[in-house]
Amino acid sequence: MAVGECAAVFLLAGLTGCERNTSTENDGMIDNPPLVDEFQGSPAPTVAFPEHLKTGDVVLNEFIRKALDCCAKGDYDRFRQLFGISYQPPDANQFRKLWQGVKLVKIEGIYHDQRQPNDYYVHAVIELRKPDRRDRSERQAVIWVFREGDEWRIGPAPSDIAGRVLVTSTQPGVGFPTQTQPADTPAGSAAGGSAAAAGH
Repeated sequence: MAVGECAAVFLLAGLTGCERNTSTENDGMIDNPPLVDEFQGSPAPTVAFPEHLKTGDVVLNEFIRKALDCCAKGDYDRFRQLFGISYQPPDANQFRKLWQGVKLVKIEGIYHDQRQPNDYYVHAVIELRKPDRRDRSERQAVIWVFREGDEWRIGPAPSDIAGRVLVTSTQPGVGFPTQTQPADTPAGSAAGGSAAAAGH
């Protein structure tokens, strides 16, 4: 998936695989008002994190909820702090453009890498307000959620894992060909630990 298209999960798709810029150029962006305040009267993106897809880790669920919330509000300063130190978030102008173009971000599944206890992959479906250049009104995205020190962070999911997550979510019977499986959901969940199928 191209840069600018993949992380529209948490509203934005601009996950780049490059190293974080250590200059102070972006630091001047601190304290920008959320876009929802700047564009009052304009519809903000809607976000959805179905209860039955939440994991048994309350802290992880809260991180995902906050990530969705800051994106729904267009809070760039909070959004850019979600990324791991090795990854460069989209710039403020790209964030603004994406925020205005996204209608809905819905979590469709959360997958846990059994080999890496602190690695999760979040699959989301993004509905666009207008079809993109390829006449698509819906996009799929997979985001890597991982621990960095004591904090949860996000980064781009490796392309091979992203592909496997998408295949598994849309064709549950196929199964995941690695040890990455749907994350455990709280006891009593109607989902029984499986991810919901994504719409196309």
